[in-house]
Amino acid sequence: MQPQNVALQGHGGLTGEQPVFRAPAVPAAREAEGVELGELDEGPGVAQYAGVDMSGPAEPPKAGIPSSGNWQMPEWMREETEANRRAGGPVGGGGFDEGEMKKDRSRTFLFAGIGVLALGLFVGLAVVVLGGDDGAKDEGATPSKVQPADSPSPEPADTVDVPSPPDKALVKFKGTASPVVGTVTDALSGLVYPKFGGKWVVPTKQNKLGQSGWTGQQIMVTEHVGTQYWYGTILSSPLSPIERRVATEGDVKKTAIAASASLRTRLYAFRHATKPVASQEITVSGHKGWVVADYLTYKRPGIKATGEVVVTAVVDTGREVPAVLFVSMPNTAKKSWPDINAVLTKMKIAS
Repeated sequence: MQPQNVALQGHGGLTGEQPVFRAPAVPAAREAEGVELGELDEGPGVAQYAGVDMSGPAEPPKAGIPSSGNWQMPEWMREETEANRRAGGPVGGGGFDEGEMKKDRSRTFLFAGIGVLALGLFVGLAVVVLGGDDGAKDEGATPSKVQPADSPSPEPADTVDVPSPPDKALVKFKGTASPVVGTVTDALSGLVYPKFGGKWVVPTKQNKLGQSGWTGQQIMVTEHVGTQYWYGTILSSPLSPIERRVATEGDVKKTAIAASASLRTRLYAFRHATKPVASQEITVSGHKGWVVADYLTYKRPGIKATGEVVVTAVVDTGREVPAVLFVSMPNTAKKSWPDINAVLTKMKIAS
């Protein structure tokens, strides 16, 4: 750093240019010897500076008030100190009372402790209320067959080894199918299939029956418990990214078997038993497809249904992504089981 003269203005009455004192230069002879920083405390010293006695006082120091040297208490501080003493407030102009600080600290710790306790209770309650439904602890649980759209769904591994059910044609259920009142054209999946009347409805914003992730939908409410519903479904879409991870390219049978297992895991996230009832090839407008059907049994608090038919059909529509049709119907609506046969046999590829 280069030595400078510093001008001090407006502080303590100091004005004008003030000298900056410089340390004496190292003698040329020492500089020529190559003096290192660690050697600067050696040598005879400099004549202009008094020597330093490092021996310390002859007697041990006595307790007392530390010396303030030649410092004088300013008049304003003396007046403030005296005023605080007369008023019974903090003395010395420091602006705080140690006793009050201790009280405030105690209050802070008390409030902090209460806050931590409240947070712990809140987290504990959240764990109880939002805990997963594993079937083993579902006493008193609210019935919900399909997980909400914002709930995390278990994703299958990139590769799965799903045992193949024996090839067997789906039975033709006894009875008459629901009346057909039109068609559902799912442009994204490339499938066209019957639109049923009767108790079947298409989800709307008003009935709030829509299922996230499906591009074609029909819903039949079979039970209504409070704000929850138990229902049958006819759902279609292109094979989802989750099911695509377990698909076997060019093999609709293996893809249908793996997709069926994946959908059961995601849509029936509670304890249930699965019995295979069908695994058969189908042809849809000349395109290959495969159907996997299972019968699920379960016991759900407040729900009369104890099982349902679940059908997954994968169709190679000729598009980059195969189409999937998912059909389910509880055993409390057996009269509607013939609708499963009708939607599979009348399904077509969109032109």
